[in-house]
Amino acid sequence: MDPKRADIALCSKGHKGLITSTEPELVRFQNGIERFVWKGIYIEDIGDHKIGDEWYSQDPKVIDRTLEGLRVLYEASFAVYNNDDAFTQHDTDEEQDGVISRDDELGMALDIVKKLLRK
Repeated sequence: MDPKRADIALCSKGHKGLITSTEPELVRFQNGIERFVWKGIYIEDIGDHKIGDEWYSQDPKVIDRTLEGLRVLYEASFAVYNNDDAFTQHDTDEEQDGVISRDDELGMALDIVKKLLRK
């Protein structure tokens, strides 16, 4: 499966992450090497990495598609976070007209997941 935003995937070390980027992005690592990688967040504590830490993979192996699960989480969590800044940053003209794109909705769901994982 080709990776997409909101997929759960394994990096080359076998660590699980939730992909948050829409396409590979250029990242400079601590050793100075630059690579195009898919970015995301860890969804498990493993080694020095904790849930919610930044996760990267050049060639992620998708193990699950999570868009529907994220949508359910977003809807269930809205009441808890409806006064949170995470939502006010998404106020666009399109949203004021009642039209929220699928990508905007997914972005809001990912914001919630990140906040929940960091608590």
